[in-house]
Amino acid sequence: MVVMAVWLAAPGATFAQNLIGGTEELEFDRPESWGMKFFASLSLLTSMGVPERKGAGTIDLGFEGGLVPSLSEEQRRIGFNGTKLENVNRSRLFGRVRSHIGLSESTRLELAYLPPVDIGGIKPNLFAIGIGRPFSIAEHWQLVRAAISSSAASRATLLAAKTKPQRVTISNEPRSCARHRPTVQ
Repeated sequence: MVVMAVWLAAPGATFAQNLIGGTEELEFDRPESWGMKFFASLSLLTSMGVPERKGAGTIDLGFEGGLVPSLSEEQRRIGFNGTKLENVNRSRLFGRVRSHIGLSESTRLELAYLPPVDIGGIKPNLFAIGIGRPFSIAEHWQLVRAAISSSAASRATLLAAKTKPQRVTISNEPRSCARHRPTVQ
């Protein structure tokens, strides 16, 4: 009982495992930032021209698809501040379900979804929403006022450049990103 009281009252050191965590703010021109911007731009909800005036209650449902450009070796060197070659050329195609819902005579809601289907070791889950309304500025000129938002989550297995699955262990020792290299087993 005395030992427990001394143990509780003593201001001892706390021993814990070092954790790698937190959030790192990346500069706009860092290679990792460029890679994230490149792939995020592929999933943006954009329209081909001004939204058509279809009226309230109309619903269009379709499939949207396109090609994902392959990146060169230099462009794929985006990990650890441009020192690590990443295997990002996993899929040449991008597709999703897309719908337009007429909210009024001139305003429409756009929805797009890419379900979590495993494609080339990547399991994306992308959802986008937008609202738009065209307005005329001259007889043959129209502009659109639109707002878009998207939410994305993705899971992928780490693959080496030769697409052979690798087990990656990251040391718990604090190091800077520029010098840190994962140990591949």
